[in-house]
Amino acid sequence: MNFNVELLNSLLKKYENSLKNGTASKRRKIALNTDKSKVFAKYHCDNAFDIRPEIEESVKEIENLGFVFCKRNCAELLEVELNYDKINEIYEYLGKELPEIALGKHLSFLQDLERCENCMIAQKYLEFNIDLAKKFSYIHENEIERNINAINEICREKDEILLRNFSKKVFNDSKTFEKLGSVFLTLFNRFGEIIFENFEDLCSYYNIVKTPTFINLKGNVEVVFCNGSKINIADFQYGIGICAKDINKLDKIIVHDDELFTIENYTKYLSFNKTNATIVYLAGYHNNDKNIFLQKIYAGNNHLKYFHYGDIDYGGINIYNNLKAKSEMPFQMYNMDIETMLTHKNYWSKLSNNDQINLKRLKEKFVEHGVLIDFMLENNCKLEQEAIYDMDNLIDFN
Repeated sequence: MNFNVELLNSLLKKYENSLKNGTASKRRKIALNTDKSKVFAKYHCDNAFDIRPEIEESVKEIENLGFVFCKRNCAELLEVELNYDKINEIYEYLGKELPEIALGKHLSFLQDLERCENCMIAQKYLEFNIDLAKKFSYIHENEIERNINAINEICREKDEILLRNFSKKVFNDSKTFEKLGSVFLTLFNRFGEIIFENFEDLCSYYNIVKTPTFINLKGNVEVVFCNGSKINIADFQYGIGICAKDINKLDKIIVHDDELFTIENYTKYLSFNKTNATIVYLAGYHNNDKNIFLQKIYAGNNHLKYFHYGDIDYGGINIYNNLKAKSEMPFQMYNMDIETMLTHKNYWSKLSNNDQINLKRLKEKFVEHGVLIDFMLENNCKLEQEAIYDMDNLIDFN
């Protein structure tokens, strides 16, 4: 590379950094000292006397063009300073685009990107990049476009989809989404309302799963298929599992019990038993397939009372809210209260920083949980469902 080009690029890099931190408008001195700058490393090397004339001649050339001011001690070059008044000419000399023009093109690119009205995360990420660009600091456009497209697709996903199928759909590669898991976990945690502990939790919330979800149920229930065939679930002590993708084959679900319980954790589903109660394990957050299943129950069983039984932590409370809002069914919490917490104090776990942030946000959004959340925050505690020992409602596996 021509020495003049290397020198001017080094000076412009400092100038562009000053644009980012807002000091360029103050025209603070931008200079390179020959005894400190890497550009001038050969100027002070062992055979410098052989190289110096060539370097000094190159510097003199751009000095005569008015691009720089030079400070010397006798014949020795000490410092080269950028001339602000020649900035435009320097960019033209190097064949580079002015930062202001590059900024305009980048902002136009950002404004042309697809926005998803129902995805505030995508909008906030776009706004973040626009604010960043105005400070002359850019993320690579291909990366931004990739992230925006993926965020929009994640937020749009209503039906359950396999992780690798989603990756193929969005990235045209079945493994890319998982490889970029930490990137999207960071983006959703920074710009979303929920802080997820890991990539798997993020995917689960948006119905992206590694394997198909099975809805498990047990109790005195008849499942009637569209083809007229029937299954009596009462004949199975531990119930049956129905793949979420097969729910559209069900005609109706007849429940002969008095109550229906949805259970958050599979281990608790297996062990929990209650007289005259149907138990359902929905596996994570609610989605369209699960809602169709519950609506089939709700439509034909007006006598039922509905309960949800989950962890007493942020995830458990949020799953309950998610279930109740999306199903629009009259679910009540079961064993998710302060009394249950106090009874099982020996099994408390401490709240993580993310737990505390999420619980405070949840309290603002769902005031009905305020007393329970305050208790959890004040006592720095949460309780997993598996720790709750239902002596009267336990199936013996021995």
